[in-house]
Amino acid sequence: SSPHAMSVIFATYQSIQVIVDAQKDHGLAAFDLIICDEAHRTTGASLGTEDSESDFIKIHDNSLICGKKRLYMTATPRIFSDHAKRRADEVEAVLASMDNEAIYGKVLYTYSFTDAVKNELLTPYKIIVLGVDEGEISKTMEMPTTSKDYELTLDYKTKIVGCYQALTKLDLKADLGDDTAPMRRALAFCKDIKTSKNIRDTFQGKGVKRIFNRLYQNHPDTPRLICEVDHIDGKDGAKERTRKLDWLEENVGENHCRVLTNVRCLSEGVDVPTLDAVMFLHPRKSQVDVIQAVGRVMRRAPGKKRGYIILPVGVPAGIDPEKALKNNPKYSVVWQVLDALLSHDENFSKTLNQMNLGQDVSPILEIITVSQNMDLENVTTVVDDIPLQARPERTSASNVSPIRKSLSTHDGQTSFNFMAAFPNALKTVLIKRSTLSDYWGIWANNVAEIAQNHINHLKDILSDEKGKARCAFDAFHKELKSNLNDSITQEEALEMLGQHLVTRPVFEALFDGNEFVQNNSISQAMERILAELDKTDIKQESLELQGFYNSVKFRASGITEPQARQNLIIKLYEDFFSKAFKRTTDRLGIVYTPVEVVDFIIHSVDDVLRNEFGKSLGSRGVSILDPFTGTGTFITRLLQSNLIKPEDMEYKFRHDIHANEIVLLAYYIAAINIESTYHSLMKGEYIPFKHIGLTDTFLMLEKKDLLQKLFKENSEYLEHQKNLNIEVIFGNPPYSVGQKNENDNAKNTPYPILNKRIGETYAAQSKATSTQKLYDSYIRAIRWASDRIDNAGIIGFVSGSGYIEKSTMDGLRKSLAKEFTSIYVLNLRGDIRKNMLSNGVAQEGENIFGSGSMTGIAVTLFIKNPNVSGDCKIYYHDIGNNLSTEKKLERLQYFGSIGGITREDGWQIITPNGHGDWLGQRDESFNAFLAIGDKGDKKGHGKKLFETYSLGISTNRDAWAYNSSREILAKNMSNMIMFYNSEVERFNNVYTHSDRKERAKAVNDFVNTEVKKISWSSTLKGELLRGKISEFENNYLVESIYRPFTKQWLYYDSTFNEAVYQMPRIFPMGKVVENRGIQITGIGARCGFSVLMIKDLPNLHAIDTGQCFPRYIYEDTPVSKNKNKKQSHLFTEDSTT
Repeated sequence: SSPHAMSVIFATYQSIQVIVDAQKDHGLAAFDLIICDEAHRTTGASLGTEDSESDFIKIHDNSLICGKKRLYMTATPRIFSDHAKRRADEVEAVLASMDNEAIYGKVLYTYSFTDAVKNELLTPYKIIVLGVDEGEISKTMEMPTTSKDYELTLDYKTKIVGCYQALTKLDLKADLGDDTAPMRRALAFCKDIKTSKNIRDTFQGKGVKRIFNRLYQNHPDTPRLICEVDHIDGKDGAKERTRKLDWLEENVGENHCRVLTNVRCLSEGVDVPTLDAVMFLHPRKSQVDVIQAVGRVMRRAPGKKRGYIILPVGVPAGIDPEKALKNNPKYSVVWQVLDALLSHDENFSKTLNQMNLGQDVSPILEIITVSQNMDLENVTTVVDDIPLQARPERTSASNVSPIRKSLSTHDGQTSFNFMAAFPNALKTVLIKRSTLSDYWGIWANNVAEIAQNHINHLKDILSDEKGKARCAFDAFHKELKSNLNDSITQEEALEMLGQHLVTRPVFEALFDGNEFVQNNSISQAMERILAELDKTDIKQESLELQGFYNSVKFRASGITEPQARQNLIIKLYEDFFSKAFKRTTDRLGIVYTPVEVVDFIIHSVDDVLRNEFGKSLGSRGVSILDPFTGTGTFITRLLQSNLIKPEDMEYKFRHDIHANEIVLLAYYIAAINIESTYHSLMKGEYIPFKHIGLTDTFLMLEKKDLLQKLFKENSEYLEHQKNLNIEVIFGNPPYSVGQKNENDNAKNTPYPILNKRIGETYAAQSKATSTQKLYDSYIRAIRWASDRIDNAGIIGFVSGSGYIEKSTMDGLRKSLAKEFTSIYVLNLRGDIRKNMLSNGVAQEGENIFGSGSMTGIAVTLFIKNPNVSGDCKIYYHDIGNNLSTEKKLERLQYFGSIGGITREDGWQIITPNGHGDWLGQRDESFNAFLAIGDKGDKKGHGKKLFETYSLGISTNRDAWAYNSSREILAKNMSNMIMFYNSEVERFNNVYTHSDRKERAKAVNDFVNTEVKKISWSSTLKGELLRGKISEFENNYLVESIYRPFTKQWLYYDSTFNEAVYQMPRIFPMGKVVENRGIQITGIGARCGFSVLMIKDLPNLHAIDTGQCFPRYIYEDTPVSKNKNKKQSHLFTEDSTT
């Protein structure tokens, strides 16, 4: 009666009509506030009529229930998919979906599982997935396998044994030191009432109890857990339900457990705080049901440490785990429960991310197996390595069910293997299903976009040519070129600043508490220049990403194990570069090195140091350099190798270990990685790693004095490093030989002094026509490292293997045999192109870098020992034919080092011949044969059959210059030539009065590299520099042999064909002539010898690097007037080669 009194009405959704009638017929006033608990139940569809609405949906209708405000509360929001919404529109239904703000309003407040656990409102949960050996359970069954109830009974018993195993905690004690007592209360959710009752009865049967007793074989002193089981369902009256819940909650003493089986009646509204576990024996109706059921076990109670989610599943005997898991409905309960947790608990998403990186997540998720054929203590550990490779599937004509068939061939050893593999397989599938495996790849896409935003913003700031910001940037760019190399463009300098801006917050999040970001000299220099460039809003984009950075920090927290952290760094490095800065990856050949390779090289170097120099990598004073450190893996593995004594570790870290890196992000990651690894080993006071330089290692030969202002500490360290006596160089040098596409503007940097050294040694010793391959980055690395260690030391590289046997590398091999006293070559093979071109005959196997490289790989140790005289000893070992990446890495682990190969007597001693051949040495009698051709008589053959011959056409733009359609080719080339001419005119207008040197320097950054408009090459850019204007010539459209027995039209023009060689003398340009030629595979071909007779202009790769020997040489032939020649004859029978 008081105007200030509050009236509260409690009602169920089912009784809502009472409220409707009270307001409509009896004057009940409008509610000030309507609170809808379990609001997910108010979602649904209606056809717009009162009769079609359920009582749950009526709560939204203010014309039925009048209220001023509504508050919806749920732990499990429910929304409809786009497909469901479209379907509702089709049938003119009205959907109540919780993402519809018109019905539910905006989200007022969110309180997550994670928040509730953190604030101790809920107890943490642990998921236990139990794989039970069906073969073992079947042996205890007393009914024939042909019985119609056999598989159903087997399923019941299997799941019951799994549940009992979890309830006892017998094999979880190692992980649950604070909660080892058996569980006392559990709810079991089944698919229907009949099944629930059957589970109750089977649980207490004698046959199952005999299996329970066998579980204690490894725990003879542990008292047996006695389980009482009852069933409850919606048909039980309120009094009966209360009685059973009270029975469940009673304290029955130690080593007793009560289990209540049900279908759905205990998902909501049941509060048993002392409940220890929920067991899902079958999938629930929805994820909402799962979360509601999980909520039952997360209630807090005195002394309760955690709630358990138990998922028992059968593992079919004799079936490979991955095959068994694939599309198998029996595992749907696992996927449903874990998917539900992923959707509603961000902490579980974090857990799966950690598991994917190799972190032990057993406190939250543990997968164990139950089998009598193995020591259970050995299978309860969390497996680190995922994924597994599935075995080949075998087919059978038998109609026997998979379960019965597997039981018929079941044996103990097979069971052991499959059961031991089950946890790995389940984790693999779980990671794949969760889509978390690409989390960091998605991050790379996000960061790449933000980095570009930063770069664009910086460009706007620098647009004022005379402003302070521009002056500061020019000074930064100048000093950056001094520390790195002169080819660093302004665009690349801006890219580095963009990388720094977007990655610093991420590093701070990932390595919380690490002082690197505040102490690293390069990071400080970047901050100083950015402060100069923009004192106001440069961090706006970063602020917009703050939520994302927080998410990264959340996911990365808890990753404490060194291997898991290392895996995380690998993901950052590989995913970021492959997606965010692809051009940098292409230019530098960035590929992450497998740790098995790294460890092999490190221990091999140590072997040589001990055997030839009486030292070790751990000896004080032995200076070690990784000149291409990448993420710092070589150095971190060295620190973790146990080759350095603890008492020497700090000295080595401070004085003897050195690294260089050219890419800013990789430099950051390497420095953090090395520091984190050191401090995980040594603990104590933070010591920064001062001996890592941001530089281009190759240019350290070129630079005399480094500018020292912004990068003062870096420059000082690099000067210090140049004066060191380096005894060991190891690492993974870049593989890039040059950009694949001139449009990328990603050319390799020129190195005049280093190139001169190659010319004086490797090229001077070579008889090859072309020595271009000798300037590949990894060859440069060998040349640089050989000069750097002077006359004593060891080089350990993993690199391309082409130098071992390619004819163009003869000069290199000759020089190596002169410079070094011994060389160890472990050929890991994996030349994917050779495999493809030879149709597998080459037996190269897989590449150890996976998709990161198509090139054959070798591990090589080069040793200079001044105390050894005589010829160089070359030791060679082939890893083997057709091996997978996994097998190759396993062999590396097995050998451990070159010493392991020595113990296996696995080395082949190579004695080079006078031609520099190591493998497949030539037969000198071959020189007695008459040469087909020998230009300039380089090979000393004297007489030869052909004076003139030529390689096929190389366009460097096949997509433009070739086409099956003459008309389309004409259109493509006409458009490209028009665009090229416009670029010539635009360039000339800007650089009219510039000298040639300035024009050459500007051209790469000036030209438009849009791939849909033009395909640039070095030759075409040279034509642009000369100001050459081209015209489309219809008579340059000619027939060409593109591949064996495959003709295409070619635009035959020396301007737009990168290399025509001697072909204009064989098939003159713009002329129609008759000729015949013999085309054979050229030197270095990987597909084996082959030959074709041709009558049309051949492509360079019509057959691999093909040389063409012509019937005629043409000097002058009239131009054909037939410009309208049809193309249909390309496909006639007479068109043969």
